[in-house]
Amino acid sequence: MKIADTNIYYGSWPFRDAGETDFSRIKEHCAKNGIGTLMVSSVNSIFYEDPFEGDIKLHEAIADEQNAYHIMTVNPFSSGWKEDVRTAVNEFGIRGIKLYPGYHGYQMQDPALAQVCETAGKYDLPVIIAGQVEDLRVSYLLHPAPIPLDKLGVFLGTYRDNTFVLANFSFGDTYALRFNILPRDKVYVDMSGFIFTSFPLEKLLKIYPKEMFLFGSQFPLYVQKGILNEVTRAKLPDDVKEAVLYQNAARLFKIEKQA
Repeated sequence: MKIADTNIYYGSWPFRDAGETDFSRIKEHCAKNGIGTLMVSSVNSIFYEDPFEGDIKLHEAIADEQNAYHIMTVNPFSSGWKEDVRTAVNEFGIRGIKLYPGYHGYQMQDPALAQVCETAGKYDLPVIIAGQVEDLRVSYLLHPAPIPLDKLGVFLGTYRDNTFVLANFSFGDTYALRFNILPRDKVYVDMSGFIFTSFPLEKLLKIYPKEMFLFGSQFPLYVQKGILNEVTRAKLPDDVKEAVLYQNAARLFKIEKQA
């Protein structure tokens, strides 16, 4: 069964001994878990004053990797981000734009996000909205503001032409957003935030279609195998597992093949 991990990080987490700057080790670890397709973003870009510096390093690390796909970090208040996106589309072949409202200090109703959504639509890129990368209970020095679910719900309803991925959101958050997500057909949720709930997919699939879920782990910041087991060991039909583990990602990120 093919597996794509849609939430891989490259770089060093600044507040604890986590992350990985040797992409060969990331790829080797993923291969041991049967994962052959990787959607990769830069952890350093979250914290750099100019996020594009981190994305340049990421591109250099994965440029020759056949099954590693670049997800670009965008801070809409960083100077020149639109030109950076254009460069990344043309030269890096990025497959998505990733936003960190809680880390970069803006609200979901900020007018700057209209420009991000317009730019993403221009290049036919999904917009990934990252919640809490680090558990708030262990956050150190930096304490990012949680994204208010009511504001996120309004945002999803406002930009209906865009495709969105909710990353790092908990099982409870995903459930609470059902009235905002279900009326739409272009919202996905990755599983990286489901780590504190037993049998999350079985529960959520009672209200959500299988086409909206993506396997994502936040590896190497967190344990990849644990969240993978929530799919592979779940009592779910094979077609559901195949959709979550690979097919939904292949459709969303336009993955042509997997070695």
